[in-house]
Amino acid sequence: MRVLRLGLVSALVLGGAGCESGTGSGPGISGPPPAYEDISGQYSAPVLATSTGLVLTGTMYLFLTQEDSTFRGSYAMVGTLEEGAASEPITLIGAVSNGVLALGSNPALTMDFNPIGCGATFVQNAGSFSGSLGTITMPDATIPVQDLDCAELLRTVVGTLAFTK
Repeated sequence: MRVLRLGLVSALVLGGAGCESGTGSGPGISGPPPAYEDISGQYSAPVLATSTGLVLTGTMYLFLTQEDSTFRGSYAMVGTLEEGAASEPITLIGAVSNGVLALGSNPALTMDFNPIGCGATFVQNAGSFSGSLGTITMPDATIPVQDLDCAELLRTVVGTLAFTK
């Protein structure tokens, strides 16, 4: 009788162990669905980015829409490009594509900047989102620099971008 009771208690304990609350979406797992920070919106960041012989200054804007862990949108950069002794106003526009956001608070993220009219040309960037500050930070962000017809080879400049809503 004691062995039967011990077997019953063991079965109940093991059965209860499988009933923990979960956060996944697999069969038999309960709990809330995964939560992603909401990064949708409009952002701007001051830009001071450089490359060999190039200095880009101005303001960059992001316009993002999100669905769960993915996002997309567009960007615009308005400022000045200095190349050697020459300096000229510049406007860069493009699409934000392949945006991926990690699960949880203050998540890591990645996105591609695709210059408009430049075909499959893109540069990938990585950073993080701060939910409490509403900021996207991309250390060592790569910004594509091209003429509006993409006639010149794509050039890039690198700088830290701290976007705020």
